[in-house]
Formats: sequence, C-alpha cells, structure tokens
Amino acid sequence: MADHMTAEQLRKQLVEIEMYARTRCLADDAGNKPDPNSALVHIANTLSQLAARLSGMAAVPTWQPIGTAPKDDQWILGWRAHDVKPLIVRFDPLFDEFEDESGTHIYHLTYWHSLPAAPEPPHV
Repeated sequence: MADHMTAEQLRKQLVEIEMYARTRCLADDAGNKPDPNSALVHIANTLSQLAARLSGMAAVPTWQPIGTAPKDDQWILGWRAHDVKPLIVRFDPLFDEFEDESGTHIYHLTYWHSLPAAPEPPHV
C-alpha cells in the first residue's frame, strides 16, 4: 500500500476489501447461510461504514508546484524555500509574476496552496 493515499483511493480500496469479505460470507453450495455474527460479516459491515464516511469527506488540498498555480485574480498561499512562513499572493498578468497584498512582486516561489474558506459568520 502506498504511503500517501487520497480519501477516494482509500475508499475504493475499502470497497474492494468489503466485497471480498462479503463473497467469503455468501451461502455455501449446500445453501447454508453465513452466521450474521461472524467476524467476516462484522468486517464487511465496518468497511462499508468507513467507505461511506470517506465518500462524504472533502479532499484535503495539498501544496502544489508553483507552475500549476492559478493565473487568474484569486489569492493563494505562496512558498519560497528561504521563507519561514507562506505568503499571500496572486498572479499579476501584466508582469507575469506573483505579487503580494501590497503589490510588491514576489520572486522564487516554489509551491502554492489554496486559501481556506472563510469562516461562517457567528449566529447571534
């Protein structure tokens, strides 16, 4: 198994294992039904529940190479190897460079990440 899997890859793998467990739980040739309390039935049910939970999870964004960054007007996090924190930047098509919030051009970015969604306003 790979060290890093997306939620969707993990969900698919869980479904495959669940299907295998369920085929092992099928009635035998003599028509004997499996024990509903068997370990395989329990495993198959648990895997089904986990796969369903993963389906509802949003993909977690990861840092991407700067060459894949959006070149529209959206703000993103930018990273340079020599910095200790990310910078909030957007692409400036006029100069074909990224700029920070003050309009200063930022050079040597190596990675980018989308900004998180804004929090919900408090309900008063």
